Amino acid sequence: IYNFSSKVTCSLCFGRITRVVLPFLLAIHVDERPIYLVALAPRGISTSGRTTREAEYRKAVAAAEDAEKDLALRLRAWCASAKEPPLHVFCSASIRARAVAGALDVEASYTAALDPFVKEGRRDAHRDLADRLEPVIIDIEGSVAPTLVITHATPARALLAYMHNRPRVRVVDETATTEAPRTLAGADAAVIEVRATVAGGYSETVHLLPGADGS
Repeated sequence: IYNFSSKVTCSLCFGRITRVVLPFLLAIHVDERPIYLVALAPRGISTSGRTTREAEYRKAVAAAEDAEKDLALRLRAWCASAKEPPLHVFCSASIRARAVAGALDVEASYTAALDPFVKEGRRDAHRDLADRLEPVIIDIEGSVAPTLVITHATPARALLAYMHNRPRVRVVDETATTEAPRTLAGADAAVIEVRATVAGGYSETVHLLPGADGS
């Protein structure tokens, strides 16, 4: 088994080969490290009728912001006690995700590719999601240190589906059958740890976050 970055030779390659396939091959390596996934819980706040229910809307927003502050404190506490704490963070560019990543003492890279997924009835929505996650996957594959990904429910489940070689069209619509996808889809404050296995594929472990006080 070799690190592909030292073995790949190419000539007369153009288009998608040079833009996606070659960088992916160069990112593949055999260094063992954990990848941690964290998904922000859906806020579930609708703006319809906001003008007539402004007080309720503001209350819901305030509650959601408090929950995200609590998540940031709990994630910080978990990182401090983890056996292999993350040394780099790939984070959604959304304000919510930035607030969580900003509470950590870890270098972070922000990208809109990890922003919330909006289907809006489009039949090609899953393809769009897969396409926009390609550069993130290349960065994750190329990481050689423990890496934390802070994103939203559907992009997190899509990344997990990639690691387990599941069809992308089933990422959003299928009923989750294992603990990790269910956790990523819901409001549980947890970290999903995935590790490459010798036989191929990834193992997954769910770590429930401690309370903000470390309990």
